[in-house]
Amino acid sequence: MRFSGRALNLTAVFLILIIFFSCESFKNYINKFSDDGTPVSTENVPKKSKSRSNKKTVNETVESNEIEQPPVRETNTQQPRRNTQQQTQQQTQQQAVRTSVTRNVTESSDGLVRLLLNEKTGSFSLYYIPDPQTRNYVSLFSNKNPRTSFLSLSVNKKIHRLGRSNSFTTRVERHNGDPALIFESDSLLVIQSFTPIKTISANSANGVMISVIIENKLSNEELSVGVKMLIDTDLGEEKGLNPFVTDARILNNEIQITGISGERYWVSKGNWVSLMGSIKNPENPNATPPDYIHFANWKRLNDVPWELRYYEGRSFSNLPFSINDSAVCYFYEPVSIAGGLSVNYSIYLTTEDQQWYFPENISNNTQYYSSNNNVSNSAPQTTYLNVQTTNTYQEQNPTSAYHASQILHKTETIGNNAVTYNLLDSDRETLARMQEILDQFIAGEINLTEQDLSEIERVINSYGTRTAGN
Repeated sequence: MRFSGRALNLTAVFLILIIFFSCESFKNYINKFSDDGTPVSTENVPKKSKSRSNKKTVNETVESNEIEQPPVRETNTQQPRRNTQQQTQQQTQQQAVRTSVTRNVTESSDGLVRLLLNEKTGSFSLYYIPDPQTRNYVSLFSNKNPRTSFLSLSVNKKIHRLGRSNSFTTRVERHNGDPALIFESDSLLVIQSFTPIKTISANSANGVMISVIIENKLSNEELSVGVKMLIDTDLGEEKGLNPFVTDARILNNEIQITGISGERYWVSKGNWVSLMGSIKNPENPNATPPDYIHFANWKRLNDVPWELRYYEGRSFSNLPFSINDSAVCYFYEPVSIAGGLSVNYSIYLTTEDQQWYFPENISNNTQYYSSNNNVSNSAPQTTYLNVQTTNTYQEQNPTSAYHASQILHKTETIGNNAVTYNLLDSDRETLARMQEILDQFIAGEINLTEQDLSEIERVINSYGTRTAGN
């Protein structure tokens, strides 16, 4: 049988293909066995990726990167992919925080003052830079929880805490160019605006004037409206300091000061910065003063819907869980507002500058200011009245520490005999808290008045009168 040359060529090609595939199958079969002839599982053996081949030319690699990018990213090592995921999560979180702050909090800065308005809580925070070189802001009153300082209204004897009341909506706007919290109900429009203030000895803005404007939206109905503004102060609560001073006296205990008392300001004085608040309006002597300002324990002022029953001389503590927790509360008693009319009250919060409240003591104010209204180097330094600005109760009454140690001993005795004195778990918790307070006082970490010690002793004695059968 004779074959043509073309047929022979086709047969040769066919045989070559058979031999080639047979060799590949045999090779794969051999690879399934280890050197000692035992079978090897291929389930956990990673497949070789073409993207890692060193045989690719430069052109092939570029083409692969342009067309097959997802598979190439899949062949990267696991650690870089985790880093990429972490970076993406961090970027997302940072973006969420920025969005949250932008949405709920409005920040305004002027001079060395920073103001934050929280639309969600209807509250504000005020910060100041004591040292311009560090650019570190310090809070001028407590900022741990923005809700601890707030504005309340008494409307026809019904109390509304703005920012929480369902009767009022809250928003942040500009009012006459100044940042403002706007509270609005069906009958009232309340504007709490914040105007930057530069006192007489300051080089730049060092506080704000808070204007509270209340407008009666009703056309034919009068409304009786009062204002309460609570400020959770904390600078004067530091060890060895007085909670407050005014231009006339030191305030170590609860007190009320009327707006017509003749006193002009109060100061919550810290170690690095001080907060000064107005009693008398320093810019407009004809402005409506507060009916009174109540200096008392924050928790007491916070927990009552409107006015706190006044006990002159009561301490700034509310035992056992509110120790040396001072606050300032402005009260403007309810007044009748006719339909379509409004009232306006102003409160100043700045850093300490006593000269600003006593301009009559400066012979010529203008000589201290340059053409750009900045204070020159020849400006007078702030002078302080002859009042004691540091004072610890241990120094006032040397017997206080001894009194506290006696109470502490009695507390420990009762606590160690809980069954004998029929103590409940809540009683033990109170005793433990009292013991902690006394320990801190004896160590000089906190201040307590004799009134505080007497109150603690009264509580301890009430437990000491119990017996297991009573």
